[in-house]
Amino acid sequence: MVAHSSVACRCLMIHQSTETKPMNEHGTQLYALWEKRRKLRIRFIVVLIMCIVLFLWLRPHIFPTKTSSQSSTLSGSGQTSNAVTKASPDFADLTPSGKGVEWSRLSPPNSASFYVYTDTISGVPIRISEQTLPSSLKSNDQVAELAKGYNANRSIDVDGTTVYIGTSAKQTQSIILVKRSLLILITSNDVLNDHQWDTYISSLQ
Repeated sequence: MVAHSSVACRCLMIHQSTETKPMNEHGTQLYALWEKRRKLRIRFIVVLIMCIVLFLWLRPHIFPTKTSSQSSTLSGSGQTSNAVTKASPDFADLTPSGKGVEWSRLSPPNSASFYVYTDTISGVPIRISEQTLPSSLKSNDQVAELAKGYNANRSIDVDGTTVYIGTSAKQTQSIILVKRSLLILITSNDVLNDHQWDTYISSLQ
């Protein structure tokens, strides 16, 4: 009887282990799928922001400036766009110390608004966008993963802040960093050296 009981117990344990394993594997697969979708959403948001910033920069060169009569006609008919407006951030923004900037608010459909201004570093035009840090980017690992997805695979330390730098084949650069709970994206029309980026980012107060 004891021998039979021992065999039965072993069979039961083997049966339970074989039932548990698929459940664990299924749970792991679900988590991996959720994590993949989360990363795709973050990447989509950043790409959208960069595209809008680029459009804002190129807009004066693509579309001619409206005359005053055209502007008044559009205003009178109510055909104005709220996608890009002149407005200051509704949060504690960061700008170069001692320098005034002109902010624009961009409000993409179904996305949080963010704010943009333009500047130059040693004559190189740059575009800076700022928004409050999304909840999906609260950890350093999440920010690093986001930067890696956009080839910002090199980093420097600026006053304790990790700054991710990506350089394209066209010699333009993309900068991603988090400072004072703000997600900051910077694009430049040409390659700048680390000292130039260090100096500029340090000046953001």
